[in-house]
Amino acid sequence: MIRLIATDLDGTLLDTKGGISARSAEAICRAREKGVIVCIATGRIHATCAPFHKALGLDGPIIAVNGAWIQHGEKLIERHALPQDAFEDGLRIAESREVSPMAVIEDRMAYLSEDKRYLDKLLGFYEDRSCFMELSSRAEMIERVKTAGCERLSFIGSDASALASLRAELTERFSQWLEVSSSWATNLEIGKAGISKGYAVERLAAMYRIPYEEVMALGDHDNDVSMLRFAGVSVAMGNACEEAKAAARYITGTNGEDGFAEALERFVL
Repeated sequence: MIRLIATDLDGTLLDTKGGISARSAEAICRAREKGVIVCIATGRIHATCAPFHKALGLDGPIIAVNGAWIQHGEKLIERHALPQDAFEDGLRIAESREVSPMAVIEDRMAYLSEDKRYLDKLLGFYEDRSCFMELSSRAEMIERVKTAGCERLSFIGSDASALASLRAELTERFSQWLEVSSSWATNLEIGKAGISKGYAVERLAAMYRIPYEEVMALGDHDNDVSMLRFAGVSVAMGNACEEAKAAARYITGTNGEDGFAEALERFVL
C-alpha cells in the first residue's frame, strides 16, 4: 500500500510541453481520494512549483531546490544553505570555464547581467519573471549570499565537456561540503552535502510516520537518484537518464506518453 508519493516535475509529472495531462491529474486526484499524500519533489525553487501544487489541489509539503527547501503552506519547515566558503570556491573555480552561474537566494534565482543574453531561453521558460534577480557582478552575488545565504549554486552551459570537467573537480575537491547533481543535460548544481531529494523525502516519511515500503518516488534525472533509492516503490520515466533508471525498481513510459499516470495506475490505484 502506497501512502506517500514524491514526484519530480520536469521530465516526470510535466509532459513535453511543460503541462500536466488530464490523465495524470486524474490519477493524482484518485490517489488523494484514497488518502495518499502527493508531494512535489523538484530541483526548482518553491516559487516556480507552487502554481502546479495549487492547480492539482495538493495540500501537503513541497520539496524544492533538491531538498534544500521544504515548505508546507506558508510555513518553511527546513532550509539548508551552502557554506559560504564552498559557495565562493565553487564560483571561483567555474569562472575559467564556459558556464554561467545562477544562485538560489531566498526563493529567487540570481544571475549575472553579463549572462542575460545567454540565459534568455531559460528565463523565458518561466512565465513569472519575478522569481529572477539580475546582479551586476560576481562580487555583488557574493555579498548577497553573505547576507541571505544560498540554497544552491547552479552552472548552465552548452559545452558538455566543460560541465563534466567542472563536476569532476568540484566532486574531487569539495565532496565533504557539497552535493553535486544535475537536473538536465546542460546544467550542474551544487548544494550542501547530505541534502538531497532523498534526504527530504525520508524526513517527510518520518514526519508522517510512513515506512519507506509505503513511499513511491518518480523521477527522470540524477538529482532524483537519492529518492529513488530510498522509496520502496521507485519508478524512472522512460525518458530518464541511465543513472535514474539504474536506481529505480521499475521503468514506466516517457513523460510524453503519460508514463506518470501509468505508474500510479499500476502501483496506487
